[in-house]
Amino acid sequence: TSRTCRLLVLTGMLLLCGMASVSRAELTAKHREVVDNAMKRLLARIEKPEGYDAWPPKVIIEDSEVLNAFATIDVDEYSQSKKKIPTVTVTTALIETLRFEEDQLAFVLGHELGHHALRHVLMKIDDLLAGKKTPDFSRMAFQRDHELAADQFGIQVAVSAGFSYRKGMEALARIRDTGEYTSFEEQHADHPNWANRIAELETESFPTATKAGRIWDMPG
Repeated sequence: TSRTCRLLVLTGMLLLCGMASVSRAELTAKHREVVDNAMKRLLARIEKPEGYDAWPPKVIIEDSEVLNAFATIDVDEYSQSKKKIPTVTVTTALIETLRFEEDQLAFVLGHELGHHALRHVLMKIDDLLAGKKTPDFSRMAFQRDHELAADQFGIQVAVSAGFSYRKGMEALARIRDTGEYTSFEEQHADHPNWANRIAELETESFPTATKAGRIWDMPG
């Protein structure tokens, strides 16, 4: 029997329930290697954003069968010292769904790094602090323009680091096609759904050579 998969976009999350076709993932050296390789190349293209107390972000690989990736801050560190230490988390199941392909994973990681580089996480933290004494930083939902901006940032930084545009788009399609789901964005008109996000990227004015595959190394 088919199962309905619910997608949530929380703190830039790509969160889907585990599907029947996704086996229980276990953290291995292979998971760490592919994430480390992709992050190293992406971070070489990103300057430290203002407002954080450390950079680059802590990278957390969560041993989970849930397809998930998200950007936030180290909540424990903040509660103890009020320092804003950025983090990027990705699950083993998501890495496996993307078949350990660095080109596909690079877009997902680039998207999450975009939420940091574009200060979306910091802006959301400020909003939450203004409204609550003890805000839950793990339950932040970004607005439509932030999600689309992070998508654009993710694909652009991935391509500039030498990753494939085509493979990056395949990553989105693969996540979208994992199974039936009700998206968090669909429940809030201000959020873009998956179809709209993919369409936005496909219609943006990337050079033809970019869409064909690997392209230039940007100077710097």
